[in-house]
Amino acid sequence: MQELQPANASWVLTSASFVLLTTLGLAFFYGGLVRQKNVLSTLGHTFFILALVSVQWVLIGYSLAFGPDRWGLIGGLDWLGLAQIGIQPSPYYASTVSQQAHVFTELTVAVLTSALITSAFAERGRFKTVVLFSVLWTTLVYDPVAHWAWGHLGWMGTLKVLDFAGGTVVHISGGVSALVAAWVLGPRLRSQEPREPHDATMTLLGTGLLWLGWFGFTGGNALVSNAEAGSVLVTTNTSAATAMLTWLAVSWARRQQPSVLGGAMGAFAGLVAITPAAGFVSPAAAILIGFGAGLFCYAAVQFKHRFTAHDPLDAWPVHVIGGIWGALATGLFASAIVNSAGGDGLLAGNPRQLINQGIGVVVVMFYAGGMTWLILKLLGRFMRLRVAETEEELGLDVTQHGESAYTFYQDLTRRLLAAREEERRNIAYEVHDGLAQIVSSTHQHLQAYAHQHPAESPEAQAKLTRTMELAQRAIREARRIIANLRPTDLDDFGLAAAIRLQAEELRRDGWEITYHETLGPDRLPAPVETALFAVARESLTNVRKHAQTSNVNITLERQGHAICLEVQDWGRGFTPMQFDSEHVVGNHLGLVGMRERIASLGGYLTVESAPGRGTLVIAEVPLSKESQKAVIVRPDSTDGNRH
Repeated sequence: MQELQPANASWVLTSASFVLLTTLGLAFFYGGLVRQKNVLSTLGHTFFILALVSVQWVLIGYSLAFGPDRWGLIGGLDWLGLAQIGIQPSPYYASTVSQQAHVFTELTVAVLTSALITSAFAERGRFKTVVLFSVLWTTLVYDPVAHWAWGHLGWMGTLKVLDFAGGTVVHISGGVSALVAAWVLGPRLRSQEPREPHDATMTLLGTGLLWLGWFGFTGGNALVSNAEAGSVLVTTNTSAATAMLTWLAVSWARRQQPSVLGGAMGAFAGLVAITPAAGFVSPAAAILIGFGAGLFCYAAVQFKHRFTAHDPLDAWPVHVIGGIWGALATGLFASAIVNSAGGDGLLAGNPRQLINQGIGVVVVMFYAGGMTWLILKLLGRFMRLRVAETEEELGLDVTQHGESAYTFYQDLTRRLLAAREEERRNIAYEVHDGLAQIVSSTHQHLQAYAHQHPAESPEAQAKLTRTMELAQRAIREARRIIANLRPTDLDDFGLAAAIRLQAEELRRDGWEITYHETLGPDRLPAPVETALFAVARESLTNVRKHAQTSNVNITLERQGHAICLEVQDWGRGFTPMQFDSEHVVGNHLGLVGMRERIASLGGYLTVESAPGRGTLVIAEVPLSKESQKAVIVRPDSTDGNRH
């Protein structure tokens, strides 16, 4: 075992920190390419994965990737929780720095790989899907593939498949997985419409951070501070620069204008392609690798619309195509003169190396793609993988996180959410009213039929009963939908002011409304507010439909340890049996549902009515000791006069 070398340790740890900078650069790169209503969600995916994979790597990931070999396929569980790993170097990995330094170095690569796949979920994937998929994918895909290539006695390392910093482990596995995930999730809404990046400057900032951090990504994998590390930095920079110029030149020739974003994408492609080859090829070979990356990845982006998989951030054209080209180019240009540990490639007289590289590429592609498909299909059996269409329209920032990157857009989205809730309520009311009319009419016909055919067969009577049960079930479902709707007015203003707003709507239509309340700005527990507001709303709805005079009295007050609501009109009224009967629900179905809701809170709802004399609805809900403590007085909120 060699002694610890402080210079090597400093280089490795500094390089690992730069890889984290690369991950943050990836977040900005992706964030600038999405629409502004999804930028916070896109950035958040990367930051979340940084935390998630960091914990997974310590608990199990490092042991699976670099632990004692099992059949050349996976590491053992000997190092769970980094057990037995201390400050001493490993005899197999980075023998001149502590093994914990090696743990941190490989952790940053695992984080970057998982983060790049989030492009497949951009603008449509649920956050819960990203969470569960990331931890499963890192454990079941990344960790085994890392062991194959870099673990002691892994089968790809034994076969001598060269992968200096992650062409197969990072870019091919991650890129193919992103392609499969995008295919499983399906395209964004109106994906064929042209959509420009919302902030090109953010993408350029991300590109700069990627380019800078990539020196740590490839240079740190030398694991020593010597001439090899210097050579790696030169090849990395050369490939990125060449690919950028190539992409820029091709796009300029085709579109008659030099694309700044195109140049950024080309630089990224060059960084991807040089990753597996950086420590094995000369600077001259790096120029050829960069040229191929710019050309091939540009062509892939142009032809991506022919594929059914919709990748909004171009992850697979860059990572899959660039990764495959880089891995195969390693088999072409590798030279033992540059790195004796790597050996020669095809152009140096060793065709076997190119074959080995091809084997590694094919196996990783099929394994990563197949496992990604299985993981997503498994998750899809228990949960929705993507957000609802309305949530996608409004943006993931607000619908998934309740936040927004830009204040203006946040205010606009809140108004859209309020409008959507209002539309939902209106639809529920229409369904409710329609069902009420259907059930009432059906019941009247059934009653008439039963009266005219008292000796009808039992089978016919059973069918009539069954029909009525189905109708009643539909009505109960409509009542449940309405009862569960909590108007935004309650959240904003409180019960007293929300009822005042309802009364004001009637007043604007010519009704004479008298509203007396003593609750003021006090806030009640949410179930109490929702139930009493529902009673007021249903009562006023009946007033609008059936009252024959324009006078309505509304009272809301605290009576001891209870809240009492009264709504009285002088309309045509109805007989008590029309409300209390189980079957004759007529136009009072909503109040039947509200009575059940009030009863569930320990209160009661009564209706006093007589034909030609109007209707008095009384609802009273007691406040338990816990509920009384929950009442909040908000002197800074709206008072009873706000409308």
